[in-house]
Amino acid sequence: MIIRLILLLTFISIFGQFNFEEPSCHCDFTLAPETEQMNGFKTLVKPGDVICIMAGKRKNLQLINIQGDSINPVKVINCGGRVEVSNMVLGYGIKLDNCQYIKLTGTGDDKIEYGFLIDSTKKGAMGVMVGKGSSDFEIDHLEIKHSGFAGIMAKTDPECDGSYTRGTFIQKNVFIHHNYIHHVKGEGLYVGNSFYTGWNGNKKCPDTLLFPHELKNIKIYDNKIENTQWDGIQLGCAVSKSEIYNNTIDSFGLANIGSQRNGIQVGLGTTGLVYNNRVLNGKGNGIIVLGIGDNIIYNNLISDCSEFGIFCDNREVRDSSKIILINNSILNPKMQGIKMSNELTDNYILNNVIIRTGEPGDKKDYFISFGDKAAARTEGNYTSNKKSLIKPLLENRFVSDVVQKGKHQDVFSVDKDINGKARRKSGSPDPGCIEF
Repeated sequence: MIIRLILLLTFISIFGQFNFEEPSCHCDFTLAPETEQMNGFKTLVKPGDVICIMAGKRKNLQLINIQGDSINPVKVINCGGRVEVSNMVLGYGIKLDNCQYIKLTGTGDDKIEYGFLIDSTKKGAMGVMVGKGSSDFEIDHLEIKHSGFAGIMAKTDPECDGSYTRGTFIQKNVFIHHNYIHHVKGEGLYVGNSFYTGWNGNKKCPDTLLFPHELKNIKIYDNKIENTQWDGIQLGCAVSKSEIYNNTIDSFGLANIGSQRNGIQVGLGTTGLVYNNRVLNGKGNGIIVLGIGDNIIYNNLISDCSEFGIFCDNREVRDSSKIILINNSILNPKMQGIKMSNELTDNYILNNVIIRTGEPGDKKDYFISFGDKAAARTEGNYTSNKKSLIKPLLENRFVSDVVQKGKHQDVFSVDKDINGKARRKSGSPDPGCIEF
């Protein structure tokens, strides 16, 4: 008896310093790994609540009717370590249905950069699916790999009864950032619908022309996207205040399917800014612009694309709109650095660097080319076929050939370079995405 007491006291003295309680994440609700669904209407989730997803392996997670407000969003966060999702049965790993003012974030553990891991979904399934009228949401610090289709898909397709058609629903205030998406069978990010001009309905209403909802105030930034079979980032129907910036996209379009192999696709119905992105090693165009005009593409580093560096196609555009391509560095594209095929007359191609290897001879369109009715003001662009310039420009090293070879312009102010360095105010500007 005395020996047992001594052993017990020894155990307490040694192990009493450790806390064996469950981690405290300041939760209003906790979902154990075996809990696959939460309905905010049934559980009475209110604005400002924190829903903790407990660490461990789980099959899937579906959040339905989670509704915060513009001042107090509902936070959904990992707790106690990493949440690992693998689902080879359903069409998603994590799904948000009819959720508004919600933040899904993997920042619950300071030691883990991506607190949610969605690893493997079945063929055609998404890593994360956001739909059924979801809006005003934020998704950050997730790692998604081996999904059967897109890493993250965020859109709600219109239905035959008129639900979610243009004019009845707007997906707004969307922020997707600091995610790591890789080795997926479709797009890395698929945000908004691809068919802005509409399409005939499904089997339920084949004679009805359906128009997808619009998106407003969309920011996609600081994501790392690698090894996608289709596009790296695709954004469609974003009619106002859209920005795609500070993303790194490497090895895209690997399935080599026509029209599905671009680094960044500024899709139909989309306006806004694309800047400070690094787009590398793809089977298609670095950036393709199919939007409605007032698209400004600047400070992007585009390297080793199998088609054009930047391709602007002829699609539906707003009257009196324009496209500005300025201070981009396009290195070693297999086709022209820039191809302008849209019929807007107020276009600008300014202060870009295009290095295309080979012998251009007397071809005027070797670096920049135009479609039959396309036109643009072109000034301050530096072009060369010197292969020796590619590596230092790719590595942000000083290249004397390029310094101050641009021209001052008053079309759009580019105050900083891709690295955040202020651009010079006096003398001729540096073309390309780097300020030397």
